[in-house]
Amino acid sequence: MDGMNQNDNPYGQQGYQPQGGYALPPVQPYVPRGQRHGVKIAIGFACGLGALLLIFVGALAYYRSRPAYKIAAGFGNLAREIGDSRNPLAEKIGAEEIAAMMREDGSHVETEFDFTVDVPYLGETTLGVDTDFSKDMHEKQMNAETSLSLMNYDFAHLKLYADDEVFCFSLPELFLENMYIRNENVVSQYNASVLAGNSPSDMEDFSIDLFGGKGSRGSLRDEKNWTSAFREIEAELTACREAMTMQKAGKGVYRVTFPQRESDRLLKGAIEHYGELTESELDVWKEYKTLILSDVSFLIEIGRGNRIESIMLEEPVSMLDGESEVEAEIFFLGEERSVDRIQGKLKAGGADDVTREVVGQIEETADDDESRIVMDLKLNEDGETMYKVKITTNSDAVQDKVSFDCAVKDRQSEIKLVMESSIDDYVQGESVELALDKAALSMDGDDLFRLTGDISIEPLRGAIEPSVTPETAFFEMSEAEWMDIIEQISDEYSGLLDTLLW
Repeated sequence: MDGMNQNDNPYGQQGYQPQGGYALPPVQPYVPRGQRHGVKIAIGFACGLGALLLIFVGALAYYRSRPAYKIAAGFGNLAREIGDSRNPLAEKIGAEEIAAMMREDGSHVETEFDFTVDVPYLGETTLGVDTDFSKDMHEKQMNAETSLSLMNYDFAHLKLYADDEVFCFSLPELFLENMYIRNENVVSQYNASVLAGNSPSDMEDFSIDLFGGKGSRGSLRDEKNWTSAFREIEAELTACREAMTMQKAGKGVYRVTFPQRESDRLLKGAIEHYGELTESELDVWKEYKTLILSDVSFLIEIGRGNRIESIMLEEPVSMLDGESEVEAEIFFLGEERSVDRIQGKLKAGGADDVTREVVGQIEETADDDESRIVMDLKLNEDGETMYKVKITTNSDAVQDKVSFDCAVKDRQSEIKLVMESSIDDYVQGESVELALDKAALSMDGDDLFRLTGDISIEPLRGAIEPSVTPETAFFEMSEAEWMDIIEQISDEYSGLLDTLLW
């Protein structure tokens, strides 16, 4: 049949064939009535599916154009770019794994440093500091032994031992042997001791925790980090998030506004619960009734591929009971990654009628062999540059070298800190031997001091053996015991003091 092959014939290959040599008119295949109904259903279903698909695509396109999606996608890309930052040398030695080992399991660290400085009347003098340090995070034990030498002559030793109950130390040259301090409430212990006398400390009490135990507030101080602070101000965070508004402000520009009341409560809560601040520092903030007096409105510029190009405060934010106004802006100008070159400015006026401004740029370049970061900062006061800061770090995975250069310049002088180090040996992710080839602090080209040395980090092998035992409670010593120690020091070193003085 015209237009049909054998497979198209609904009657099959043995179906009706023309007779007598003349052609029959085209025959339309017969579809039973029930099957016609099924075809209509199939066609309707296909049309409906197509319509739903069009609606879904349209809704998705609309959603993707919404400010919430664009902003979230922009910050997601920004976070991803920051996470993609590379340091080839750190990857080569497994620095992240070594740091995790030290933080989670413990380590054995040996250091040897030579500190050289020009001393009046004595000339160039070298102080040596050697330390053997072990820490077991699982058993909560730490031990360190340090010796000090002057021109290769040992003159002092310090031994430390700590666990989750006591902190012990020995200074044999000062006749302090096997002393200990209980870890809990250190300030209270001091205030109850002879050392406090009539002048007890008003410092906030803290506990010693060198092992990051649950609920601890840090090492040698009662601290909280920002993460715990965020948990404490969860209600303020929720209120601020629910009250904020997001809207399109122009082509590729989006506005995010945080209301004044919620912003003020959030900042107050963050300061109150951030444990880095002492009571006196907190009192400074508490002098102000309102920390934020106006809405905080950001303009976020988002380019192609949901790439954030800039973030700035739309209007200056009034702060500190109106004594200060803050302006800020940041631009992401990198080519391959937006964070490869960042420029920004922070400007604030103060109660002293002086407007201070920090302008800066951070530029990062990296490939498979080298990583380099350059940071330039300027501090201006009323438009006049007071300080310039330039910091450069470079990591070379081919030469196995790291360098750090920091220069601070004001209108009169320049201070520079230069450090150069190299990797002597390493086992990736497990151990490393680092040589500090040079560390020098100079002012206007003249060295103030130089430092060289070696650092070795390896896994802890075996149990820690304490070099100090807790025998004498340091804060419980009597006045007679202190006088005895002072007399011993006087008898031992009075001749040396007379020689140095005369």
